[in-house]
Amino acid sequence: MPLIGTVDEIDKQKLENLRQQIPVGLRHGLTLLEKAGGNVEAAAGYFREECLRLIVHKTGVSELAASAQLLKNNFDIAATLNCIDEARFTLTELIIRRNKDQEEALEKIAAGVVEKEQLIREYWLHPDALKSLQPEVFCLVMLMEWLSFSSWEDFETALYFHLDVVADLICNQLLLPEISDILKEARAIAIDQAPQQKAFLEKEGFVSWTPEFTAQSNLFETQRPILINALYHFVEGNISKFP
Repeated sequence: MPLIGTVDEIDKQKLENLRQQIPVGLRHGLTLLEKAGGNVEAAAGYFREECLRLIVHKTGVSELAASAQLLKNNFDIAATLNCIDEARFTLTELIIRRNKDQEEALEKIAAGVVEKEQLIREYWLHPDALKSLQPEVFCLVMLMEWLSFSSWEDFETALYFHLDVVADLICNQLLLPEISDILKEARAIAIDQAPQQKAFLEKEGFVSWTPEFTAQSNLFETQRPILINALYHFVEGNISKFP
């Protein structure tokens, strides 16, 4: 099947002139010229009308606002939508809108806070470096820092990374005392078994955790998605506190 028309039939020069005025593909340009009876200006007008209707439909802004943004962005639809979103939404709202994965969204929001507040990190953020943050923002950044540390190092090491602060936030801000207790119990087991593990490490060259500790570690992994989900909705519920 040929295109709706051919370049020879419609006039190559008219198509070229049209594409110099508006960012339109060959097929779409041919369609517009055919609709306009070969009139380049009319075809360009049809294109602008299409773009205007699309932007108004997708964003709900007025035709005047949509038209202004389209002109500013040379009728680039993606760029226009992006500009309108940035004007209407905060950084956190944009991240939530654009990221389906909850943990990825939380990581980006936390990173946005660190950048905006110019927080000083010595590889890992210390709670003292976050003391100027609002409680809700402190909760997000501290918990995401701990989760990142846990993934980078390992679960056992993370139990010694500001766990008292982390457990308190999980219990009292996210209202998940059962997860807080899992972490505290895991740390208690790790401390109790530390001499045994040290001796085993010196003898065998590696650590072999007992079933008791492994069970706590596995239990936390089953609860981790619940923690992420609760933190995500915590941010949504306090979104005005975030950048």
